[in-house]
Amino acid sequence: MKKIIFTTILLTATFLLTGCGAGTQTKQTKQELTPSIKTEQTNQNLRNYVEDSVEYKVIDSGKYPAEYSEFDDEEATSLVYHSDVKEEKEAFYKKYKALTGKKFKKDFDGTMIVVKAGFKNDSSYSLEVTNVENAGRFNNVQVKLNKANGLTSDAISAPYVIIFIENCHKCVKVDVK
Repeated sequence: MKKIIFTTILLTATFLLTGCGAGTQTKQTKQELTPSIKTEQTNQNLRNYVEDSVEYKVIDSGKYPAEYSEFDDEEATSLVYHSDVKEEKEAFYKKYKALTGKKFKKDFDGTMIVVKAGFKNDSSYSLEVTNVENAGRFNNVQVKLNKANGLTSDAISAPYVIIFIENCHKCVKVDVK
Protein backbone atom coordinates (compact mmCIF):
# COMPACT_ATOMS: atom_id res chain seq x y z
CA MET A 1 0.00 0.00 0.00
CA LYS A 2 2.83 2.40 0.88
CA LYS A 3 4.46 1.61 -2.45
CA ILE A 4 1.31 2.54 -4.41
CA ILE A 5 0.88 5.83 -2.53
CA PHE A 6 4.55 6.73 -3.03
CA THR A 7 4.34 5.93 -6.78
CA THR A 8 1.18 8.02 -7.16
CA ILE A 9 2.74 10.98 -5.39
CA LEU A 10 5.89 10.67 -7.49
CA LEU A 11 3.94 10.55 -10.77
CA THR A 12 1.79 13.52 -9.74
CA ALA A 13 4.84 15.57 -8.80
CA THR A 14 6.53 14.69 -12.10
CA PHE A 15 3.40 15.68 -14.04
CA LEU A 16 3.10 18.99 -12.20
CA LEU A 17 6.78 19.89 -12.60
CA THR A 18 7.16 18.93 -16.27
CA GLY A 19 3.69 19.70 -17.60
CA CYS A 20 1.66 17.82 -20.18
CA GLY A 21 3.98 18.44 -23.12
CA ALA A 22 7.19 17.15 -21.59
CA GLY A 23 7.71 14.60 -24.34
CA THR A 24 6.77 16.75 -27.34
CA GLN A 25 9.38 18.32 -29.56
CA THR A 26 9.12 21.58 -31.41
CA LYS A 27 11.06 22.61 -34.46
CA GLN A 28 13.20 25.69 -33.93
CA THR A 29 14.98 27.57 -36.61
CA LYS A 30 18.68 28.33 -36.43
CA GLN A 31 17.81 32.00 -35.87
CA GLU A 32 15.76 31.13 -32.77
CA LEU A 33 18.60 29.02 -31.33
CA THR A 34 21.28 31.69 -31.85
CA PRO A 35 20.91 34.57 -29.37
CA SER A 36 20.99 37.99 -30.93
CA ILE A 37 23.37 40.76 -29.94
CA LYS A 38 20.46 42.69 -28.47
CA THR A 39 19.51 39.68 -26.32
CA GLU A 40 23.10 39.34 -25.07
CA GLN A 41 23.20 43.04 -24.19
CA THR A 42 19.90 42.74 -22.33
CA ASN A 43 21.22 39.73 -20.42
CA GLN A 44 24.37 41.67 -19.48
CA ASN A 45 22.25 44.62 -18.28
CA LEU A 46 20.10 42.28 -16.17
CA ARG A 47 23.23 40.68 -14.73
CA ASN A 48 24.54 44.12 -13.77
CA TYR A 49 21.33 44.76 -11.82
CA VAL A 50 21.56 41.44 -9.99
CA GLU A 51 25.26 41.54 -9.11
CA ASP A 52 26.81 44.72 -7.76
CA SER A 53 29.82 46.09 -9.56
CA VAL A 54 32.85 46.70 -7.38
CA GLU A 55 35.09 49.71 -7.78
CA TYR A 56 38.65 48.75 -8.64
CA LYS A 57 41.85 50.28 -9.96
CA VAL A 58 44.34 48.81 -12.39
CA ILE A 59 47.63 49.51 -10.60
CA ASP A 60 49.91 48.34 -13.40
CA SER A 61 49.90 46.18 -16.49
CA GLY A 62 52.45 45.16 -19.03
CA LYS A 63 53.68 42.61 -21.52
CA TYR A 64 57.19 42.08 -20.18
CA PRO A 65 57.93 41.31 -16.52
CA ALA A 66 61.14 42.79 -15.12
CA GLU A 67 62.49 39.47 -13.86
CA TYR A 68 63.01 36.51 -16.14
CA SER A 69 61.54 34.15 -13.51
CA GLU A 70 58.11 35.67 -14.22
CA PHE A 71 58.17 34.32 -17.80
CA ASP A 72 56.62 31.05 -16.66
CA ASP A 73 55.32 28.36 -19.00
CA GLU A 74 51.96 28.20 -17.27
CA GLU A 75 48.72 29.35 -18.77
CA ALA A 76 46.75 32.07 -17.03
CA THR A 77 47.35 32.28 -13.29
CA SER A 78 46.10 34.60 -10.60
CA LEU A 79 47.48 35.50 -7.20
CA VAL A 80 45.47 37.25 -4.47
CA TYR A 81 47.05 39.28 -1.68
CA HIS A 82 45.06 40.64 1.29
CA SER A 83 46.49 43.58 3.23
CA ASP A 84 45.22 42.24 6.55
CA VAL A 85 47.61 39.26 6.30
CA LYS A 86 51.20 40.39 6.88
CA GLU A 87 52.81 37.55 4.90
CA GLU A 88 50.54 38.18 1.89
CA LYS A 89 51.29 41.90 1.96
CA GLU A 90 55.05 41.26 1.96
CA ALA A 91 54.66 38.68 -0.81
CA PHE A 92 52.77 41.26 -2.90
CA TYR A 93 55.61 43.77 -2.57
CA LYS A 94 58.07 41.13 -3.85
CA LYS A 95 55.78 40.12 -6.73
CA TYR A 96 55.24 43.77 -7.71
CA LYS A 97 59.00 44.33 -7.84
CA ALA A 98 59.49 41.15 -9.90
CA LEU A 99 56.84 42.17 -12.43
CA THR A 100 57.42 45.91 -12.75
CA GLY A 101 61.02 46.36 -11.66
CA LYS A 102 59.87 49.14 -9.30
CA LYS A 103 59.31 49.23 -5.57
CA PHE A 104 55.67 49.60 -4.46
CA LYS A 105 55.96 52.69 -2.27
CA LYS A 106 52.43 52.96 -0.92
CA ASP A 107 50.75 51.11 1.89
CA PHE A 108 47.41 49.60 0.85
CA ASP A 109 44.24 48.51 2.60
CA GLY A 110 42.31 45.99 0.58
CA THR A 111 43.02 43.25 -1.93
CA MET A 112 45.62 43.14 -4.68
CA ILE A 113 45.08 40.68 -7.51
CA VAL A 114 47.88 39.77 -9.92
CA VAL A 115 46.72 38.07 -13.12
CA LYS A 116 49.34 36.63 -15.45
CA ALA A 117 48.56 35.26 -18.91
CA GLY A 118 51.66 33.06 -18.97
CA PHE A 119 54.30 32.75 -21.67
CA LYS A 120 53.06 33.82 -25.13
CA ASN A 121 54.86 33.31 -28.42
CA ASP A 122 54.59 36.94 -29.54
CA SER A 123 54.01 40.41 -28.11
CA SER A 124 50.53 41.00 -29.51
CA TYR A 125 48.82 39.73 -26.34
CA SER A 126 47.50 41.91 -23.51
CA LEU A 127 45.17 41.53 -20.52
CA GLU A 128 42.12 43.74 -19.94
CA VAL A 129 39.92 43.81 -16.83
CA THR A 130 36.33 43.63 -18.08
CA ASN A 131 34.40 43.47 -14.81
CA VAL A 132 34.72 43.11 -11.05
CA GLU A 133 31.51 42.23 -9.28
CA ASN A 134 30.34 41.44 -5.78
CA ALA A 135 29.07 37.86 -5.72
CA GLY A 136 28.23 37.57 -2.03
CA ARG A 137 31.04 35.92 -0.09
CA PHE A 138 33.60 36.65 -2.81
CA ASN A 139 34.39 39.07 -5.61
CA ASN A 140 34.31 37.80 -9.17
CA VAL A 141 37.03 39.29 -11.40
CA GLN A 142 36.73 38.88 -15.17
CA VAL A 143 39.80 39.43 -17.30
CA LYS A 144 40.01 39.16 -21.07
CA LEU A 145 43.11 38.05 -22.97
CA ASN A 146 43.32 40.19 -26.12
CA LYS A 147 45.40 39.47 -29.21
CA ALA A 148 46.06 42.35 -31.56
CA ASN A 149 46.19 41.69 -35.28
CA GLY A 150 49.23 42.54 -37.32
CA LEU A 151 52.95 42.14 -37.12
CA THR A 152 54.76 42.20 -33.79
CA SER A 153 58.27 43.37 -33.11
CA ASP A 154 59.09 40.96 -30.28
CA ALA A 155 59.04 37.20 -30.31
CA ILE A 156 57.73 36.58 -26.78
CA SER A 157 55.72 38.19 -24.01
CA ALA A 158 54.18 37.36 -20.65
CA PRO A 159 51.31 39.84 -20.11
CA TYR A 160 50.17 40.69 -16.60
CA VAL A 161 47.76 43.05 -14.86
CA ILE A 162 47.63 44.14 -11.20
CA ILE A 163 44.18 45.04 -9.82
CA PHE A 164 43.41 46.77 -6.51
CA ILE A 165 40.09 46.56 -4.67
CA GLU A 166 40.16 49.11 -1.86
CA ASN A 167 38.90 48.32 1.67
CA CYS A 168 37.91 44.79 0.75
CA HIS A 169 39.30 41.56 2.18
CA LYS A 170 36.99 39.00 0.54
CA CYS A 171 37.98 35.90 -1.35
CA VAL A 172 38.38 36.45 -5.08
CA LYS A 173 37.55 34.25 -8.06
CA VAL A 174 39.31 35.16 -11.29
CA ASP A 175 38.04 34.17 -14.72
CA VAL A 176 40.40 34.72 -17.68
CA LYS A 177 38.85 34.39 -21.12
